[in-house]
Amino acid sequence: MTSTTALMVGGTVELESLIPVVCDAVTSVHTQRAYSRALRAFLVWYAEKPCGFCRATVQAYRAHLEADGAKPSTVNQALSAIRKLAEEARANGWLDDSVARGIIELRGLRQLGIRQGNWLTKAQTVKLLEAPDAATLKGKRDRVVLGLLVGAGLRRDEAARVTVEQIQEREGRPVILDMAGKGKRIRTVPVPRWLATDIGVWREAAAIAEGFLLRPVDKAGRMASGDGHMSPAGV
Repeated sequence: MTSTTALMVGGTVELESLIPVVCDAVTSVHTQRAYSRALRAFLVWYAEKPCGFCRATVQAYRAHLEADGAKPSTVNQALSAIRKLAEEARANGWLDDSVARGIIELRGLRQLGIRQGNWLTKAQTVKLLEAPDAATLKGKRDRVVLGLLVGAGLRRDEAARVTVEQIQEREGRPVILDMAGKGKRIRTVPVPRWLATDIGVWREAAAIAEGFLLRPVDKAGRMASGDGHMSPAGV
């Protein structure tokens, strides 16, 4: 395949068929939904363009998003999805390597300024962590849920997947081993001592010796049968 031919292949139908493949390449369901939405929006715009799938086309789309008032984070997420689309198009023989590389190496927008939001004070954080009723089984579990999010900095889906076997001692401190995050990156997550204590209280109360740490608890305060874990939505 020549570079000239490559510029004109990868029509809308072919590229649209790669969206599920692109989404399967990321682990987060939230990122999957965002990529799918971003790629479908791109292909609607792309279908009206006379040129093929190439760097110049993607640059034109980036300019279109900016002119439309899209935030830099939105533009960069769209570009990230399009880069992965180019990778898959190359793998399927629809794009010449040099054309795909031109898209993949296209940089996003710089994001300047300070992130906005409502930040909790230390006192508010403590109040949040102590909000669940520690006298109930659900309260014991929910203290661990909040601890994993606030104290260990896990995402919802990561917290839902933590297992008892991953919680170990390393160099005299508790950690969560082999935590798979975004992009399938593996890391070791430090666990505060107070959270390790809460985990021990929850495990003893729920009689959890192995498997997933966070288990469903019904409205009556009973733990669900089986060894399934909480869903990210549940967290």
